[in-house]
Amino acid sequence: MDKSWMHETNRLGNRYAEGVKEFISMARNHADGRNRIKCPCRNCTNRYYKHIDDVEDDLFLKGIDLNYTQWIFHGEDPFLQNVHTQHNNQNANVEDTDDVEEMLDDIYMGTFPDANMGESSTTPNPTSNDHYARPFDKLWEDAQRELYPGCKKFSKLAFIVKLLHIKTICNWSDKSFDMVIDLIKKALPDGESLPRSYYEAKRFRKDLGFSYELIHACENDCVLFWKEYADEEECPKCKTSRWTYVAGTGTKIPRKVLRYFPIKPRLQRLFMSKEIANDMKWHKDGRVDDGNSLRHPADSIAWKEFDKEHSWFAEESRNVRLGLASDGFNPFGNMSTSYSMWPVVLMPYNLPPWRCMKDPYMLLSLLIPGSKALGNEIDVYLQPLVEDLQELWNEGLITYDASTQQTFQLHAALLWTINDFPTYGNLSGWSTKGKLACPICNKDTVFRWLKSGKKMCYMGHRRFLPQRHIWRKKKALFDGTEEHSMAPNELSGDQLLQQLMNVTNVQFGKGETTRKRKRTPNELNWTKKSTLLNIDGKMKDSAKARKDLCHMGIRKELHLQTNGTSTSMPHAKYTLSKAEKTKFFDWLKCVKFPDGYASNISRCVNTQKAVHLPREAKLPGLVQFRWMYPIERFMGKLKRFVRNRAHPEGSIAEGYLSVECLTFCSMYLRGIHTRWNPEERNNDGWQEEMGVGLSMFSL
Repeated sequence: MDKSWMHETNRLGNRYAEGVKEFISMARNHADGRNRIKCPCRNCTNRYYKHIDDVEDDLFLKGIDLNYTQWIFHGEDPFLQNVHTQHNNQNANVEDTDDVEEMLDDIYMGTFPDANMGESSTTPNPTSNDHYARPFDKLWEDAQRELYPGCKKFSKLAFIVKLLHIKTICNWSDKSFDMVIDLIKKALPDGESLPRSYYEAKRFRKDLGFSYELIHACENDCVLFWKEYADEEECPKCKTSRWTYVAGTGTKIPRKVLRYFPIKPRLQRLFMSKEIANDMKWHKDGRVDDGNSLRHPADSIAWKEFDKEHSWFAEESRNVRLGLASDGFNPFGNMSTSYSMWPVVLMPYNLPPWRCMKDPYMLLSLLIPGSKALGNEIDVYLQPLVEDLQELWNEGLITYDASTQQTFQLHAALLWTINDFPTYGNLSGWSTKGKLACPICNKDTVFRWLKSGKKMCYMGHRRFLPQRHIWRKKKALFDGTEEHSMAPNELSGDQLLQQLMNVTNVQFGKGETTRKRKRTPNELNWTKKSTLLNIDGKMKDSAKARKDLCHMGIRKELHLQTNGTSTSMPHAKYTLSKAEKTKFFDWLKCVKFPDGYASNISRCVNTQKAVHLPREAKLPGLVQFRWMYPIERFMGKLKRFVRNRAHPEGSIAEGYLSVECLTFCSMYLRGIHTRWNPEERNNDGWQEEMGVGLSMFSL
């Protein structure tokens, strides 16, 4: 193609006009129906996307960038065989060039959709946008700056990102990174332009929009020093000081800090990649809905009922449906409960089944500090997240969709929570202890106090059997009585809300001034309005349990046997002998499953707390989208980030944020080595389950 017109000084002449017309025609065909392309004028130099008509105007008004001789962004094959040898050498480098500028384009358009996207032909000047000018101008400069004079393979920004990527994969310490970067600075000409340390190198994360907020909290979990309490020096409820003062220095340190990872930019980021943006519509555009199969949460009763109730939300397939999971864990890698940290994780369910519940799509939103178990006080820490979720439901958020190159109003809804049974009580507000512990039976829970065991026993399970079932009359097998009652009716949402109206005067906090509130009979078991192995001391088949069987007059073969001065406890049929236990443990040590199908059972044999409710398999669908196993694995991987045992929350937050940022950047970097295909460009690090984009979880 003749490109001599680019050097015409008369941009109003026929030759220049014909050249522009031919260029725009080729670019329009390459755009494949989209109306925005990179502008190659002398001012924009392919850094910004504009409407095709605006690009044509700029080519006449400002001229085309004379250095743009291979039109690789507008449809020209970058490896033409009939070009000059010099151009061949230049183009050979294109294969190894990272798409860092494209990454900046995507991030800018996704971060500032108001300033970037519009149907009008007027495009705002990026340098006039203060939000853009400060971080992005510097990033653009580093993306276009050669690593050293004459280097065509790496820009300064691409080199720093790849170096940080290696640090994450290889688990380098900060000190080792500082030593390596210092050596590189001395070895390279113009090496002084590189950052001096890891602390300085990682600053680009914030410029790219990857950050989290620090919110101080009362040591007794009464309030957050946030919004109306932001300037308070002590807790307005328990009067505990906000600070710990370092003796002799006057330095003050917050006693407790919540780390909040804002959810809005993370949801926007899901639409910055064309491939992921398309997958976010899979539940509607790609799913086969035959009405008989259960393959995805979208096939569930809860999803379909939600769509009927909120048809305005269902009309836009890009609106995000979320699940929320939380659980406490010890960040120091042991089973002690002396320290308990609580992450809150969100999972978008728009994605296809092979991507749902995968680590790269689990969005850590809150990191709640220890060391005490939270209980009902988790509501105090959920406030920032709940506020953002309410805004996403009510007002929505203008979001750029890279697959359509248009903006839309993004809304989000929280469908359900994922948790073990004790955490169920913390999140829902229905206490899973006491007389009415069953949230399904509600006020119709059948309970019995065991005199010897000193705990509640829950009966009445036979109520759910058919009326003429033989087990209803089997006294000896159960509690010594026949069962004639019917199953309790399921409560509707309106009925539950009516019960919650009776819950009043709820106070949060564990301070001395906060008394434990006694529930009234009308409040039932509501505490708030919410936002198989013999192991000593753990088994349920104890001597006290055998005494309770005697008191109840059932299971006589299991009653305690007295022989003179000694008392023995007959073994139940399911009890394993010592040899059988050893054999079973050996099997657990050796058993192997395909990757991702099961956790490491050899380390996870303590399963007395895994509770599954059959009713909930019917409503939200397939269990693999709602169980705790992926969440437990995710938390296990968070533990690996702990470097500073004095401040584990900070280590985890920094480690997670680094990997989240580098996972995104890996989509645009060439030569990234994965465990499966080290030579191929990692086109979408978020999508390749075994790719380096997921390397945070292979440390």
